[in-house]
Amino acid sequence: MKVLVLGCGAVGTVSALKFAQEAMCAQLVIADAVPGRAQQLADRIGRPHVRGITLNAGDRAAVARAIRDTHTTILLNAALPATNLFVMRACLDAGCDYIDMASG
Repeated sequence: MKVLVLGCGAVGTVSALKFAQEAMCAQLVIADAVPGRAQQLADRIGRPHVRGITLNAGDRAAVARAIRDTHTTILLNAALPATNLFVMRACLDAGCDYIDMASG
């Protein structure tokens, strides 16, 4: 399983830590709109299959491209609820399963 956690707030951070510790992930990509924030969390986790990228959840095309580029199979959306439809549609565009942490 290749997971992308979108959003590095409290929920995204805890989710990424749990995926890294307990899930059978071949890859964990952490993404956030704030430059450096996702990589900082990836560095904190410190595992070779974990990395961070900068990604704006409100940019459907960029999210779909990131899913395709990273071969993500499951996206966990922990970004702001205002971005839910953009991210959901990007997952549909890229053929990726979607988990939403909040509704708008």
